[in-house]
Amino acid sequence: MTVLDKCVGCGECVPFCPFEAITTYGMAIVDKEKCTECGICVDYCPIDALYLKGNKIKDNNRQ
Repeated sequence: MTVLDKCVGCGECVPFCPFEAITTYGMAIVDKEKCTECGICVDYCPIDALYLKGNKIKDNNRQ
């Protein structure tokens, strides 16, 4: 799991991680030991700041 620079640390992804692998401190911090790369957090990030290898980065600004 990669946290992109556009992360604002809102914490919206935190409660959806079933492995409690995400915390926030200015931006999302992923504990690589706990993260299984299930991708659930990617779906709940409101600004698409989480990236899972193999998934396309969504761009909500494209028309």
